[in-house]
Amino acid sequence: MLVQRGSIAVLVDAPPGTQLGAEAALIQSIVLSSGRMQAIGGLLPVLAALEPHRVANVPLRVHCPLGEERAPSLLAVWSQGWPDRYPLTLDSAFPGSQFEVDQLGFETLPVISGEVQWHRREVTPQVAVAVKIIAPEATVVWVPAAAPDAGLRRICAGADLAVVEVGVEEWPRTPERWRLAVTDALHIGSDVGELWIVGDDGSMGVGETQ
Repeated sequence: MLVQRGSIAVLVDAPPGTQLGAEAALIQSIVLSSGRMQAIGGLLPVLAALEPHRVANVPLRVHCPLGEERAPSLLAVWSQGWPDRYPLTLDSAFPGSQFEVDQLGFETLPVISGEVQWHRREVTPQVAVAVKIIAPEATVVWVPAAAPDAGLRRICAGADLAVVEVGVEEWPRTPERWRLAVTDALHIGSDVGELWIVGDDGSMGVGETQ
């Protein structure tokens, strides 16, 4: 998700296949919700696409939840493998913290999230957050793949737009619920201006709340 305010833009997550056009020149920061492939799988190509628009010796700031280890590893690959490109600054914040990025306010909420270990056909927990972006003009919430939780409805309440990811792809059956269903998303987004429901397979449906 790309959030733009004036001449500044922030990229929230960098899934595989992320394509940047003219807005690449506006991106000043990247905020990552987790270390799952759908959040960071396109991070290195995105960093390369931003290079023509970066100013020498001005670091690109990347935010990720504290305790998430994959994003820092990928950023280290960029810094060590391409040392003559542009620098990066990593900010790790506790899930549930608030921070500012280029005049935009951010609030995170820890979520129960998992990913499939296909060789064992199991789902293992991971560090992940929902992200609220706050600007004077509008408030937007991104809820990535997460288990149902009352906190998700609270972080979405009153937002102008909520983008909620639901489980569509085939997963192993487990006793626990790791992903939201469409009915969960409708409940979570019942008090927002507009609700976008997206599938974890990349599909998208749009519904507007009454």
